[in-house]
Amino acid sequence: MDHPEYLDPPHYDGSRLFFWVSKASGVPIDLVNFVIGQLFALLFAAIYRTAFHPSKASATKRHCAALVGGVTLLYFCFGRHAYLVMFLTGVSYFITVFFPAKYVPQIILPLSLVYMGCVHIRRQLMSQTGFSLDVSAPVMVAVQKVTSIAFAWKDGSEKDQDKLTPLQKLQAVRKIPSMLEYFSYILHFQACMTGPTVLYKDYIDYIYGTNYRKHIKSEDILEDSPCSAIPVQDPSPTKAVITKVVVSLIHALIFICICPMFSVGRFKDEEFFISTTFYQRMFYIIIVTTLARSKYYHAWLLADAICNASGLGFNGWDENGNTKWDLISNVKILDIEFATSFRDTLSSWNIGTMRWLRYVGYERATFNPTVATYILSAVWHGFYPGYYLTFVFGALLTGVGRTLRRHVRPHFQSTSSSRKIYDVLTFLGSRVALAYVTMPFVLLEFWPSVRVYSSLYWYLHVLTILALVAVPKIFPAHREKMSTKSKGVQESN
Repeated sequence: MDHPEYLDPPHYDGSRLFFWVSKASGVPIDLVNFVIGQLFALLFAAIYRTAFHPSKASATKRHCAALVGGVTLLYFCFGRHAYLVMFLTGVSYFITVFFPAKYVPQIILPLSLVYMGCVHIRRQLMSQTGFSLDVSAPVMVAVQKVTSIAFAWKDGSEKDQDKLTPLQKLQAVRKIPSMLEYFSYILHFQACMTGPTVLYKDYIDYIYGTNYRKHIKSEDILEDSPCSAIPVQDPSPTKAVITKVVVSLIHALIFICICPMFSVGRFKDEEFFISTTFYQRMFYIIIVTTLARSKYYHAWLLADAICNASGLGFNGWDENGNTKWDLISNVKILDIEFATSFRDTLSSWNIGTMRWLRYVGYERATFNPTVATYILSAVWHGFYPGYYLTFVFGALLTGVGRTLRRHVRPHFQSTSSSRKIYDVLTFLGSRVALAYVTMPFVLLEFWPSVRVYSSLYWYLHVLTILALVAVPKIFPAHREKMSTKSKGVQESN
C-alpha cells in the first residue's frame, strides 16, 4: 500500500514497526522512530544506571551494554545506513592503532571530514527539503569523537607536555584504547544519535565510576568497592531528568503543532513579499527562527536526559547544595532566549560542538584561529548555502558585538538605570540580529535567502558595516580615553 511521501520518505531505511503511529499522528516515520528510539534509550538508561552500576558490573560489561544499546538504536532508526557510522569508527580505529601517534590526527581529521562531506552531499541529493532525518547526524557526532580521541592520543604521546594547553593535558590519552573501549566510546547509546559529545577521558571516568572523585569527600567513598572512587550513594539525577524530559516534550509539541502554522516555505512565495510590509516580514522571521529552534531544544534536552538517567553528566554541586547535571549539556535555553549579546547566544548554543571546535580547531590552528574554526564549523555542518550565509554574517556580527562592548558599553555603566537601559537595548538588538542572521540557516537555500534579505534592504548588513567603521571613531574606547588622560597628567607634571 502506498503512503504519502512526507510520512514515509523513500530513501529512509529505518524500521517501519511504528508506522501506525505515523499514520495516526501525521508525523513522518523518521521523526516517530527518532522519538520512540530516544524514549527507549531513556528507559534503558535508567536500567543501565542500576543494573550495570560500576559497583555491580565490570568495565567490560558496561562497555558492551552501552555499545549494544547504541548499535541497536542506530539500526532501528537508520537500518543498513547505520553501517556508515560503524565504518568510520572502524577505519579510524585502524589508523589509531597502526599509524604513529603524531600522524593520527593529521590523517583522521581530513579523512573524516571528507567522508562526512560525502554523507552530506548524499543527503542533499536525496532530500529536496533537507528536513528528513537521516544518518548524517550520527555521522557528525562520530566525526567529533574520532577526531577528539585522535588528538587526545597525539597529546598523550607528546614528549614536551609544556606545549599543551590545560584542556589538552587534562584530556590526553596515554594508552591506545582497546577495540571495545573505542567502539563503545563512539557508539554508546546515550549520545550516538544527536550527541552531546563527551571527551574520551570523561567517558572512561564514567565507565569506571571515577567521574565522582573530583566532586566528593573522602569520607563518602565506599572503601570495599571494586572502584575506590564509588560513593556510598550516587547523586540522584531524577529531578534533572524529569525537568529535561518535560521541557523536551514541550518543544516537541511546539515543533509538531505550532511550527507548521509558520512555514518557512512562505519565504519562497512571491505573494509573501507582495502582501507584507517591511516590519511584518521582520516579525515573521523572528517567529519562524524562534520556533525553528524548538526541534534542536527537543533533541538536545532529550539526549541530555538520557545521559543523566544513566549517570553520565554529573558536574558537582552548586552553592546551595543542589546537584548539577550539566557537564555535557548541549544547550542553555534561557541563556539563549534572553541573551544580551550575540556572543552570549553562541556560547549557550550547541555547547558540545563549540567545545569540540575549540579543542580540535581553535587551539591547534596554524593560521588565524578564528577563521580556521569558522571554516571547520562550516564544513562540519554541511554544504547548504544557507549555512554559509549565516556563518559569514555571524562572524561579522561577532566582531560588531565586540566593538560595541568595547566602545559603547562603558558609556552606560555610570548608573544603575543606564546599565538597565543598555541591557534592554542589547537584548532587543540581539533578538532581531539572531533572527536575521539565522534565517538562511533555517531556509537552507541561497537565492530564496537573498530574496528575503533584499526585501529587507539588507539593513542589518549595512548597519553592521557602518558600526564596524563608525563606532570606534564616534565612541573612543574607554581604555584609550583613560590612557590619553593619564598621559596628559604626566606631561603637565
